[in-house]
This record gives sequence, structure tokens and C-alpha cells, in this order.
Amino acid sequence: NILIVDDDEFILRSLELMLQNSSYKVLSTTSATRAINILELNNIDLIITDIMMPDQDGMTLISLIRDKLNLDIPIIIISGDQMNYKAENMFNFVYYFACDFIQKPIHKHQLLDAINYAFNFSAEKALENLQF
Repeated sequence: NILIVDDDEFILRSLELMLQNSSYKVLSTTSATRAINILELNNIDLIITDIMMPDQDGMTLISLIRDKLNLDIPIIIISGDQMNYKAENMFNFVYYFACDFIQKPIHKHQLLDAINYAFNFSAEKALENLQF
């Protein structure tokens, strides 16, 4: 199950179609606030979120997911407005809180590669946490 969060309806629907055509089950919302509600009520395996959104930005959403909900779900950040964030800050944020960053416009192969990486990244972290 993949949750997509983006305030742009066109991008949201485009990503939904890309993923549904690749056999993924998709939930989506245009609101970071509604995303929290979806996460509380559903078993989500991956989150794809925009950074710039009107009700809360994606970084705030990710912090809530990690701190308030205490979820270690792989996250892919997407944005068409990378210039508002210093490259070093974006790198550090992705390194510590997300699996990948994709600049809009998003191409299907980019998205699918990022999803495969995120699921592999998550599986590797799970293996590291196993106690033998």
C-alpha cells in the first residue's frame, strides 16, 4: 500500500495512475493533515510526499510521521520547487528521514526505481535490526 500526498490534483492523479498501472494499491490525499488520518487507519508500506503544501509542508508531515506516530515507513520526497531549500539541508533531510528525493516532473521509470530502492532500503534496515 502506497500513500501519495500532494496538493496538486493533476500530479496526484498522474502518480496514482502510474502506480496502479504497475499493480500497486494506492491511497492519496491533497492534505498533510488527512495523510496523518490515513496513516492512523491504514497499513501503509510507503509514502510519497510533496514538500510544498498549503496546510503543512512535507518536512513537517515527515517529522510527525517519525516522531508523533513513531512510524518507520520508507518515504520518498517529491518537489518541483527544490530551489527554496538549500541543497545541503535537503541532502541532510533526505539522508536522515527519507529514502529518496525526486524532482518534478516525475517520469515513471524514476518513480518505480525510487520505490524499488525504498523497499530494498526498508528490508535492509529490518535485517539490521534482527537479533540473532
